Amino acid sequence: MPSSRETNRLAMQHAYRADPEKFRDRQRRWRLINPSAYKAKCERELIKNRLRRQTDPAYKAHLASIRRRWRAKRPPTLRLYQREYRRHWREALREEILRYYAQGQLVCVLCGFADQRALTIDHVHDNGSTERRSEGYPRAHFYAWLKSKKFPAGYQTLCGNCQAIKEWERKRTSRFGPNEFREIRTR
Repeated sequence: MPSSRETNRLAMQHAYRADPEKFRDRQRRWRLINPSAYKAKCERELIKNRLRRQTDPAYKAHLASIRRRWRAKRPPTLRLYQREYRRHWREALREEILRYYAQGQLVCVLCGFADQRALTIDHVHDNGSTERRSEGYPRAHFYAWLKSKKFPAGYQTLCGNCQAIKEWERKRTSRFGPNEFREIRTR
C-alpha cells in the first residue's frame, strides 16, 4: 500500500496530465503570492543539486550523457560559433575593464601606450596573490570577477613594459630595502 506522500505525488502527476495549463497557472499564482518562499525553495534546490553534482558519480555520468547527446544533435559549426562568441565576449569584457581603470581611455596610465594587445590590469598595492587567495577567484576569470564586484578600487591599466618595470622595482626594493640599495649603488 503506498504511503500518503506517494499517493499525493501520484495525484499531482494525474492532475498535471489531465490539465497541465491549470497546474502551471496554480504554480504561477503561488509564486506571485509567496515570492520569499519561492526564492528559498529555489536556493535549497540549487544547493541540493550542486552537492549532488559534486558527490554522486551516477548523477555526474547522467549529466555527461545529457551533454554528449546535446552535442551530438548540434552541428559542428555550432561549436565553432560558440567558441567565436565566447572569444568576442571575453575581448569586449577585457576592453571594458581596461577602459574603466584607465579613466575611459584605452591607454597605459603611466606612459600612454595605446596598443590594446599589450595592456594589462595592475594591482596598485602589489597584493595580487594575497587577493587571489582570500577572494578565491581563478586567474582566468579575473576580468569577470572585477565586473561582478562593480569595479573595485586598487587597480590600474598598465602596458606590459610598465608592469614589468614596476615588478622589477618591487623585487629589487624588497630584496635590499630602499635605503640599502641606494648605498650599494653609490659606492
